[in-house]
Amino acid sequence: PPTLGTPSGTYYAPVEDTPYTLGSLSVDDSDVSEVTLSQMAQDDWLSLSENQAYVNKIKVRLSVTKGNLLLNPQARDLTATMNSTQLWLTISRVQPGHDTCRLLPCIADPSSCRASTVGAYKYADACSFRESSAAAAVYAMSSCQGSNCTCMMASDCSGTGDILLFLNRSKEVRGDAGGTVPYLQLAYDVLPHLDATCGGLGVYAAPNAFSWGKRCETSADCQAPAMLADCVPGVNCFCCADLTLPCSTDSDCAAYTPYGLCGCYAGLDPPSPDPRCCNNL
Repeated sequence: PPTLGTPSGTYYAPVEDTPYTLGSLSVDDSDVSEVTLSQMAQDDWLSLSENQAYVNKIKVRLSVTKGNLLLNPQARDLTATMNSTQLWLTISRVQPGHDTCRLLPCIADPSSCRASTVGAYKYADACSFRESSAAAAVYAMSSCQGSNCTCMMASDCSGTGDILLFLNRSKEVRGDAGGTVPYLQLAYDVLPHLDATCGGLGVYAAPNAFSWGKRCETSADCQAPAMLADCVPGVNCFCCADLTLPCSTDSDCAAYTPYGLCGCYAGLDPPSPDPRCCNNL
């Protein structure tokens, strides 16, 4: 696990009700640069796009008994995932232009979009409610009760496409009645399978609600026919976002997107009247 430390002999003397900078902290984790060669680990979670944000990251939990913990503006490359009352989960597009907001009805009720053995839980069973009291909102607390409560959710449909979920940690486990953990188990079981295409190509927003990728349920649906022979990395493989840029690995295409794909080429052999086909995605 990661360890936090301060220089030897460091003494802190904070004063009550006075903002105080806790400096010289260091964080170390020998596993942060670990390279996992296990194929089972790759298949099970490392290669899944929804887990890429957690690969080679250090997870640290900070707490104070009384008071507020504020981050210095110099604290960068940090992802806040939770506080004492809420868990925050961001749904982001992997491919440029993909319409994540197509999923909003499925986020509200995952089982309405795809059958699952996990259960039939809704976002309302797990969400944090909007708080009208400014004093309570500062601490991400909610005193809302009854049918007039509305779930917190933020979506940037016209911009980045990110959808931010606010999950109530006091509802983490509620068994058959739902809660944060059952809802997340259902969401992870359902959402990654929606709008699946060969190569993970995006589905665009209306009125152009289509994808260049073939819709699929399993990898078997993406087996290339004879006219789509595999390209050879470094020889005739090109970035799918720019068919003029040769590539050997996906990292060669990272200038276009953090998850740029390598493995496309223009044209078919033999030629085909369909100009939209991509190969080996």
